[in-house]
Amino acid sequence: MALGPGGAGWTRGTIVVGRYRLEDEIGRGGFGAVHRATRVSDGVPVALKVLTYGAMLQDDTAARFRREAELAMRLTHPSTIRVLDTGTTQHGAPFIAFELLQGRSLESVLAAGPLSEERALEVAEALLGSLEEAHRLGIVHRDIKPANIFLCERPGLPPPPTGDPGGPIKLLDFGVAKDVISNELGVTAEGIMIGTPAYMSPEQIGSKPVAAATDLYAVALVFAEMLTGKAVYDGAPLVVCMDKVRGVPAPFGPELRSSPFFEVIERATRVSPAERPPTASEMLRALTGRRSSRGSLPVATPGSGAFARSSPSAPPTPGAPHSPTVGRKVGGGTAIMMAPIVIDPRPQSAPHVVVQPARASQLPDVYGDTHGVATPQGAAALRAQLGPPAASHGITTPQARGAPIQLPYAPVPLPPPPPLARPKARGALLLILSGIALLLLVAAAFGWVWLSR
Repeated sequence: MALGPGGAGWTRGTIVVGRYRLEDEIGRGGFGAVHRATRVSDGVPVALKVLTYGAMLQDDTAARFRREAELAMRLTHPSTIRVLDTGTTQHGAPFIAFELLQGRSLESVLAAGPLSEERALEVAEALLGSLEEAHRLGIVHRDIKPANIFLCERPGLPPPPTGDPGGPIKLLDFGVAKDVISNELGVTAEGIMIGTPAYMSPEQIGSKPVAAATDLYAVALVFAEMLTGKAVYDGAPLVVCMDKVRGVPAPFGPELRSSPFFEVIERATRVSPAERPPTASEMLRALTGRRSSRGSLPVATPGSGAFARSSPSAPPTPGAPHSPTVGRKVGGGTAIMMAPIVIDPRPQSAPHVVVQPARASQLPDVYGDTHGVATPQGAAALRAQLGPPAASHGITTPQARGAPIQLPYAPVPLPPPPPLARPKARGALLLILSGIALLLLVAAAFGWVWLSR
């Protein structure tokens, strides 16, 4: 059987590159297909991921696919999915052979509700352990989210019909990872933003340099979601990006604010990477140090206690059976957007209202006559005068999360439009037509008199 790209023409029993016997297809997406297969030499089950024909025609997708294999093969942590082999089929389609996992994605598990505190800590420990190794090698994942975290079944035990299988945790999909040591931009050209908006850090959205703190920002959001069963950011991707770029504090609810882990989560999600934990191991120590007997602690405030500000220090999951998520759509898939994003921080105006700078605020008008397009110099001056986001410049209470963000600008009603003036040309035309009609009437009268004689 001829093997086409993306598994076209592949059937059960087909031998791929003489090493893998196909069993069945696990799932298929826009860029690739994942097949269950058996390694011929020793009978080990594997998950075979292969690019589709359309993806092969896109140089950036093919490069990302190859880099996923190269980076993942450098990682050996038990919580990182193992890459067993990579190559190309007889017809030139790139493939990666992963260890075959049995279980469910964290995204599908959270659709049924939050995890227990102990299980959430287990998942966080596995993630941070995997990332500690990756960061030490100079690799930043850049797409940490529940869909890329897999909860395996416990060996020798039947899995529950729904919910958490209770087994080991695996971090998947290094397809958009970046090697920051060798500065491998690869497919991430300058001015391109890659990631999932609900879990992306502000520096990712602004196409700024990424580092370990970028991944820790996403881990904190995932950890918060595990505790509550709800995504911290669940709005439209563009709105989420706007809020993060403007420095609006994360909309943590009262349930999370009363958690003993809130100080850790709040610090890890600060806008400035320098104010977040410097390493994955330090964040893990902070989380385990806040472990409690399910009691609640007073709400922490930034800059106090143990976390006072310190100095800087899509296609189916590879190797996982397809497990659809029911009734839950959070964060969307990996987004690739042009950047940087320039945001007008002023609240949306009502009909017939234009927003102008309030004179009493004495703030620089960064918008000029354009009323919406900020200049880099003006934006920098505005940020310097406003300072870091505070209660008056963002969301102050959980109840106010849905309220418009108020900045020191005052709405000024537009004057009513003037009445339309009658064009002069129209009056002249009416005068000419009236004259012609009068002449025709006089001519008709003279003609009638002449005929009467």
